[in-house]
Amino acid sequence: MCRYWRLFRGGYLKDLSYLIDNGIKVALVYGDRDYACNWIGGEAVSLAVNYSHASDFAAAGYANISVNSSYVGGMVRQFGNFSFSRVFQAGHEVPAYQPETAYEIFRRALFNLDIATGQEDTAKNDSFATIGLPDTWSIKDTPHETKEHICYTLASSSSCTDEQLQSIIDGSALISKYILVDNYTLGQFPGLATAGNESGNGSGSGNGNGGNESGNDDNDSSATIVAMSSGMWFLIAVTVMATTGV
Repeated sequence: MCRYWRLFRGGYLKDLSYLIDNGIKVALVYGDRDYACNWIGGEAVSLAVNYSHASDFAAAGYANISVNSSYVGGMVRQFGNFSFSRVFQAGHEVPAYQPETAYEIFRRALFNLDIATGQEDTAKNDSFATIGLPDTWSIKDTPHETKEHICYTLASSSSCTDEQLQSIIDGSALISKYILVDNYTLGQFPGLATAGNESGNGSGSGNGNGGNESGNDDNDSSATIVAMSSGMWFLIAVTVMATTGV
């Protein structure tokens, strides 16, 4: 929801305040690897909701979200029917990264259970508050190793490095099926090696069908792909200029 805050004058802070004060359960859930809807901004929003127990919410500590007997999926601050959760190692769309954690948060909120353990009935105890750390800045996760990526020329601005874009523009890149061929992509898609060689030499059997035509459908299709990719150079050049300010 974070991307829509500015669509309406005043945002949703007053709406959230109204909902919470009228007994509606509100659970703000953010992944700590989400760069589109950053959890730091989400936490700031949670503390900015000016409802009747805002000070009690701010005074509550962060507790572990015990998803099951062996796994902690994040940390939560909660008072009554309002909670803010930071989910570990989750990017945009938390359920895609931490499905069980997301499910448990949803289930517990829906059935009036505390987010941290799922054991406390928050309908019977409307002053329930989590106990723990005042913030989660001390909680550090080990960064994931940066994986090699695939330069897909139809989405070059988001999938290709500056060096890869330059190699496409100056014609030194080998492209097959819209994918820039390098050691990583050859490892992922071994067939690109054959497709690249066939498309690059332009040779054919010349037997019958119009002189230099190959007679091999795969060869023709690969050559077409490379020809089409060369036609995208202008688009890629515009993308480079737009992103670099040239």
